[in-house]
Amino acid sequence: MLIVSCVDNSEDITSMKCGDIESLEKMPWFKTRFESIKNIPQSAVILYRYNSEEVIEFQSSLMSSTNQSQYFCNGTRLVLDDPLVYQEFLKNRTKVKELFGVSLWGL
Repeated sequence: MLIVSCVDNSEDITSMKCGDIESLEKMPWFKTRFESIKNIPQSAVILYRYNSEEVIEFQSSLMSSTNQSQYFCNGTRLVLDDPLVYQEFLKNRTKVKELFGVSLWGL
C-alpha cells in the first residue's frame, strides 16, 4: 500500500521575515540597494510593518522621492506611486526598527 501526502510547505514570499541587516546583506537585491546608500552620510534602512507584512525602506538625502524605495523582503517594490496610496502607507505603517543609520525623513 502506498500513501502519498501533498503538503504545501511554501511560504507566501511577500510575507517572508526580513530578519536583520546581516541576513539581508546576503540577498543580492538588498545588497545592491544598500551599497548605493551606505556611504552617504545621511542615509538609513528602516524596517516597517504594513498590512501584516514587513517592508524595508531605503532613505537617503540624495533621493528625489520618498515613495519609490519601499520593498518587501523578497525584493519586490511596494508600489506607492498614487499619492493616496502613499498617504495610506504613511498613516498605517508601524516602525519595527532601524536596520542602518537613523531615520532622516521623519515620516
